[in-house]
Amino acid sequence: MPENEEETEEIPSDHGNILAAWDIPEFDHHNRSRSWFVVAAIIGIAILVYALVTRNFLFAIIVLLAATILYQQSTVTPKNIGFAITEGGLEVGPDYFALKDIKNFWIHYEPPHGKTLFFTFKSSLRPGLSVPLRDENPVPIRQTLLRYIPEDQERENEPLTHAIGRNLKI
Repeated sequence: MPENEEETEEIPSDHGNILAAWDIPEFDHHNRSRSWFVVAAIIGIAILVYALVTRNFLFAIIVLLAATILYQQSTVTPKNIGFAITEGGLEVGPDYFALKDIKNFWIHYEPPHGKTLFFTFKSSLRPGLSVPLRDENPVPIRQTLLRYIPEDQERENEPLTHAIGRNLKI
């Protein structure tokens, strides 16, 4: 079987026509300086010492796991995965989110910090989805989405957790 056929078989074909598609990184990659790592290590060690002094061993394990994840994430370059808006939903790499499960969307447009498309799901148990727009023009994407999903016009800023993570480079 040719390589192209294998790649297209991984993406389900019954989600309708593709209305817009582009590649996105599988996670945010931050360029961290040596001083960032020094400050993070000092804070991490202080929190770890506090956890051990208060005999909160579960917290100590969580701190060590977070430090390990941050270090490993900094050594790996994210792969690009496909993102597509279809008539039936959103395809994010191998994952699929049906339109009926999406509550609304909004676009945060603030160059040079970024252009990001945010989705909120109807289920409060499912976290929101953020999709970098990269070089895509947000106007036609917004017009396409408005045909299928309501826009949250009260939101125009990125979520606080997203802004904190971007500013702290975590």
